[in-house]
Amino acid sequence: MRCRAALALGFLGAFEVLDEFLRRPRSGDPVEMLGNDMVVSAAARAIGRKKDEETFALLCDLAKTHPLNGLIVALSSFRRPEAIPILIGALG
Repeated sequence: MRCRAALALGFLGAFEVLDEFLRRPRSGDPVEMLGNDMVVSAAARAIGRKKDEETFALLCDLAKTHPLNGLIVALSSFRRPEAIPILIGALG
């Protein structure tokens, strides 16, 4: 349900809400963190549609420390060579 909410917010253009969510620190037990990671991936894909400099920087920062599928997909959608080292790092 939370993943669908993130995607819907993206389609509605509520990028500020997604930005705030992605910047929020997360913690919890491993099961809770897995659920959070799924929502972060969905939110990253949704906000990736914004295609501005601030969003690119946010996705880069997040993907450097926690390269989730959605973050990598969103980051690669910008088609910017600056993302290459982060994408290579995600391979490891």
